Amino acid sequence: MMKEKRAGIVGVPPLSVIRTLHEERFNIFDLDEPQVRVSLDLTSRYLPRVYCAILRTVVLNAMHLKLDVVYIDVGPGKCDCALHVATILEDILDCPVIQTRNTDTTGFGTPVCRARMKLVDKFLAITRSVQSPLPHDDIPACTPTAGFWGYRHGISPSSSSFPTPPMSMAGPAAWKTRPRPT
Repeated sequence: MMKEKRAGIVGVPPLSVIRTLHEERFNIFDLDEPQVRVSLDLTSRYLPRVYCAILRTVVLNAMHLKLDVVYIDVGPGKCDCALHVATILEDILDCPVIQTRNTDTTGFGTPVCRARMKLVDKFLAITRSVQSPLPHDDIPACTPTAGFWGYRHGISPSSSSFPTPPMSMAGPAAWKTRPRPT
């Protein structure tokens, strides 16, 4: 009997990585999600307790799941702290930790985030789709009623550099609720 191959992913690795993992029949674990039932405080040896809970969860999962490989997105799809966590994982794990930068632009139909679904169902559909190389089932888009966005430090909403969301993403309600400069 062949040993189960286990891969951990952090963030959204490039589609080519997910395809390869499927072709090689890896069992994929999304390390961003709670996978083990042990105290998050066990990560305090590697990360401060005030560190991002998602990245602490990544470290906790990686410490306990006996993985064969970890792919961690350290590119624009993940925060800068993921690069630090990649270094920690390289130090504490006995398996390869491969840093990726996802710049994929392949369309997969209507993004799940724009579909009318119950929040928990939507969350689960999004996280499941990260682990699959196949497009998700076609889900009709709904008309957004609000939008959320931020701005980089040093660029105020009143400046010409402030990123204004396109109407197709934000919907009319977002224009009325845009933050005002203080």
